Amino acid sequence: MRSALVALLALIAAHPLFAQNSPPTEDSVRHLLDLLQTRLILDRAMNNMDDFLHKSMEQARQTQKGPALNAKQQQIIDQYQADMISDIKDELAWSKIEPGIVSAYVKTFSQKEINDMSAFYSSPSGQSV
Repeated sequence: MRSALVALLALIAAHPLFAQNSPPTEDSVRHLLDLLQTRLILDRAMNNMDDFLHKSMEQARQTQKGPALNAKQQQIIDQYQADMISDIKDELAWSKIEPGIVSAYVKTFSQKEINDMSAFYSSPSGQSV
């Protein structure tokens, strides 16, 4: 009986340790991702990629050797570029990558860690980061 009581007390005392190691809820991870402005950062990265591809293609056109492209060839290249950018944006759309990011956070961090990060990124210092 005494050993059962000791085991019960040990479990009760250890409960906070288990609670700290519990996986976070998906909602708490999404809240943290909102605080981190993850979607905004992704949107900016997509816009930067779009600008980079346009500039790269224009630079390639200006440095090409040989005859200039005719209107039909230019139209094909422009359409290819637009399709490529559209495909990349579709594949990296927030609605497609968010579940994977949430899953990675759930598998990597505890609820306490997510709560601590959320508290920090909610603070003025965290927002400045």
